[in-house]
Amino acid sequence: MRIELNCAKCGNNSFNLGHGAEDDSHIRCDSCRHKIGTMAELKERFAEEVLKHAAKRDLDGRRGSSPGTWP
Repeated sequence: MRIELNCAKCGNNSFNLGHGAEDDSHIRCDSCRHKIGTMAELKERFAEEVLKHAAKRDLDGRRGSSPGTWP
């Protein structure tokens, strides 16, 4: 599974975690310094993407996909 996260302002995919990886730490784009969100928000976005992929995989499996394949 691949999850991509890009800056909404410039499209860059390299980010700065600032002073650490605490849930309230602000994440900024390394290129344009646009605020991406907090670490807690980033974790939530990744969790949502994982759940979407899992649901899609389960649905595809019911349609006859081979086990172990990813859409």
